Amino acid sequence: MIRNADHWRIVRPISTHFQTVSCAEVNCPNYYNGWMTVLSAGHCDEMAFIRRSKLAYTEEQIESGLIRFVFSPGQECFEGQAGNHKSNLERDPIFLKNRTIQEPEQWKDGIGESLYRLGR
Repeated sequence: MIRNADHWRIVRPISTHFQTVSCAEVNCPNYYNGWMTVLSAGHCDEMAFIRRSKLAYTEEQIESGLIRFVFSPGQECFEGQAGNHKSNLERDPIFLKNRTIQEPEQWKDGIGESLYRLGR
């Protein structure tokens, strides 16, 4: 039975190790090719959002109750507008043992020792 097991992690938090970037900066295919969204007529909130978005699009009814929105290339997609496109800032990761930050060598030695004890 393992008691008081240590928790070892290496993390790169989005808040400190990544930055929000544009569609063009991440080579977003929606930005370069355009994209399409199909909604049922019952999705009034989503359709209202698209209609007031100031994006260039065409709208057509494709089947009974289905509407297709086709967005032109060269504009920020919904993910980009929401700030979901991220770029790595190339910062060193954070080494954690039980939520305590450690130096990389200290972390490596500690996890090695811990794994050795578990293997016995």
